[in-house]
Order: sequence, then C-alpha cells, then structure tokens
Amino acid sequence: LQKLKEWQAIFDSLKDSKDSLSISLLPEFANKAFPDNPPTEEELKLLAQKYTSSGGSVTFEEVCDAMIRHAPLKHLLSTFQAFDKDGNGVIDHDELISVFNAVGVELEEHYAKEMIKMFDSDGNGVLDFAGKLSDMLQQS
Repeated sequence: LQKLKEWQAIFDSLKDSKDSLSISLLPEFANKAFPDNPPTEEELKLLAQKYTSSGGSVTFEEVCDAMIRHAPLKHLLSTFQAFDKDGNGVIDHDELISVFNAVGVELEEHYAKEMIKMFDSDGNGVLDFAGKLSDMLQQS
C-alpha cells in the first residue's frame, strides 16, 4: 500500500490537467518509482509503444499496471499481499477498489471488474498471484 501511495504522489507531481501522464514522462516516473532498479531503455520503449494508441498519455491505473510488470518478484508479492485484504490469496474487485480508494483514487466497480477481467488468467473473476506471475513470465 505504501508503494502505491508513493506512485500516486509521483504521478500527481507529473500529471497534466486531464489527470493523465504524457508518455514522454514515463521514464521520469519509472526512475522515481524504482530508483534502485529503474527500467531499461528497452522496457521503456515497450511501454511507450503499448500506450501510443492512447493518445500519448496514460492514466494512473495504466502506470500502475506497467510498473507492477517491472517490479522485482519480492515487490510483486508484497504489492499483491497489500491488495489481498483478507489474505485468501486472491484479489477481487472489492479489494481492488479499496486499495485505489486508500490512495485517493475513486475506482468505480465496473472499472475494477474490467481491470480484473483483463488480467484474470483462468476466468474465475479474481486475480491470484501464481496465475499472474505465470502470465507475466510467459510475456517476458
């Protein structure tokens, strides 16, 4: 949760009047978010390519997704555990909403469900750490 709050503060310091971040500022965001292990130039190029179709800017949710994909495994696990409020090993839409609300981002239920649907590898309506890790390793 602390890491998410830090990312929100970095995002807020760089965002534009439309509450989005220019793709050109992704390297600055990433370097501040991961000062000890910043993304490589190649990773940053891939991020920029992914979001080119979004009009040249990204939302906080998109930045979080991108940064979670970069995070070292131990940070991924601690981030996952912060989202998994009841400790049952999965993240449901209520837990996702709770975490975003805790850092001052209002996430509507239908967006939370859509975010989970995008990353739900087995179609059970929740995110599980092992499934997400497996998906990420296959994409690497």
